[in-house]
Amino acid sequence: MKHDIIIIEDEVDLGNVISEYLKLRGFSVLWFKTATDTLEHYRQHQLDNKLLIVDIQLPDMNGFDLSTEIMKLNPNQ
Repeated sequence: MKHDIIIIEDEVDLGNVISEYLKLRGFSVLWFKTATDTLEHYRQHQLDNKLLIVDIQLPDMNGFDLSTEIMKLNPNQ
């Protein structure tokens, strides 16, 4: 399934608010709570999405490093 927006946010309350807000506006949303889960999913599915919303302070990696790793996995995006 193609998702318009992927959210990477470890704080559950904030992730819920962002996700629900975007869904109510018609976007397809996929939400991850860790960088590890995000990268694992990217490796398995080579996601083609329009926007990533990335938390800067994740428990297992910072958002800048995660963004760099995602760009390595999908350089054409």
